[in-house]
Amino acid sequence: MKRSAIILPLLLLGPMAAPAQTREETIEFLKGEFKSFESKEYMYKDISFSPAGDAFTLRRSSQGKKDYVVTFQLKDVEVYKVTVNHANGIDKHALIVRNRGRDTHIMKDGYTFKGGLKITPNMENERKCLALERAFTRLTMLTTGRTFLFYDPK
Repeated sequence: MKRSAIILPLLLLGPMAAPAQTREETIEFLKGEFKSFESKEYMYKDISFSPAGDAFTLRRSSQGKKDYVVTFQLKDVEVYKVTVNHANGIDKHALIVRNRGRDTHIMKDGYTFKGGLKITPNMENERKCLALERAFTRLTMLTTGRTFLFYDPK
């Protein structure tokens, strides 16, 4: 009986019960993680959020190619992790951004894009990909107030 009296309030509070990062800390974490993806092949020229933190812009540059620019409003999209299983046993993980409805849009290279779009390179580190997914989820909750049914703030 005592145990349920302690657990029940924690369950009712949900994500608010756990200490979490502020909006600014979450934005800085996301920027740092995207910068860590830079390599000889490409670099990130711009990783920015609007002053309110609700709009995201990513500009990636590759040698000899046109810049890849993606812009979206966090309220208009779902950001989630995808795993691609390979026969050699090495799984690759990436973050995908997808529209949340007909009236929402993602801007890709200056044009409206509908559907799913990969925003990270393929990576072998699943924990890093999950951390990015959780950071986007946390930022979406902080800026839009939208809650997620299966959000686990661990």
